[in-house]
Amino acid sequence: MKDIYLSERLKKIAEIIPPNSIVADIGTDHAYLPIFLVKNKISPRVIAVEAKKGPYERALKNVFYYHCEGNIEVRLGQGLKTILPEEIDVAVIAGMGGETIKKILVESKGKWEVIPGFILQPMKNLCELRRFLLENRFLFKDELVIKESNRFYEIWVVTQSKDMEFSFDYVDILIGPILKNKREEIVKEYLNDRINRLKENYRLSAKGKDKVKQEEILKKLKILTEVLNNAFLCHDYQYNRKTCS
Repeated sequence: MKDIYLSERLKKIAEIIPPNSIVADIGTDHAYLPIFLVKNKISPRVIAVEAKKGPYERALKNVFYYHCEGNIEVRLGQGLKTILPEEIDVAVIAGMGGETIKKILVESKGKWEVIPGFILQPMKNLCELRRFLLENRFLFKDELVIKESNRFYEIWVVTQSKDMEFSFDYVDILIGPILKNKREEIVKEYLNDRINRLKENYRLSAKGKDKVKQEEILKKLKILTEVLNNAFLCHDYQYNRKTCS
């Protein structure tokens, strides 16, 4: 029996799942994460959810191959619709676009407050998803950056906090309420990568006449550059919030 191979993204997700949590893995694909969690005694029970029959059957096959059928239940269905919120501690929604994750959450709005925690790993449209979460009173407990095959990925740990009052601004949406204050080298490298990509986008957009797009890129560049520069300063330094206006 071959060992389960996890990508760096899934390894990091497995690392941050609290021990003995009952987990729902939404969009489980091959069910590698659930199998890893069970085999490494991180989780006693995992619900692996797939929307399409092909991936569902692959997941089911792998669960039986690794003799995890007593600990992993594979369900066919859309998002969190197959989950009773009381039966899990953590919902993992990873490897999807931000709009898809948002859609999954919108379709299960009544479950937000009951499920203790969510681990989200959007592949794109991060700002749109982050805005949605902040507008709907999701509290960011952690934001992580990992690098895999020369590409950066963000992983978020969030929980719904309806009764908690908190404010946010454009910096929180663009970079993240926790990530903006992190000082790790991987975060600096990630911010540099985003800045370089935006500079290239600006160079290409300058050939056209879309001044609004160009101004938006410059605004993002200004904020990202300032946050990156502040990452080299002491922790109590506050960046200039006027850049958000």
